[in-house]
Amino acid sequence: YMPRVGTRKLYFLLKPKLQEQGIKLGRDALFNYLRDERLLVRPKRSFTKTTNSKHWMKKHPNLLKNYKPCTPEGVLVSDITYI
Repeated sequence: YMPRVGTRKLYFLLKPKLQEQGIKLGRDALFNYLRDERLLVRPKRSFTKTTNSKHWMKKHPNLLKNYKPCTPEGVLVSDITYI
């Protein structure tokens, strides 16, 4: 049992056994076969951990919560979380 084994590695492992049986199957044909049978392994989605808001440090209030800017660039905002 090999979970999440990719097609290239699977081809490398199966190639000697296929040759013993006299079966000619190329890598791309194996890709096509697995795709047709919906057996391709989907890549794992990368997950980026972002800012943790539940920390013990002081959290500053939102001073602009009810403020409506009248002009363009009337409000400038910055974040120095990781500096």
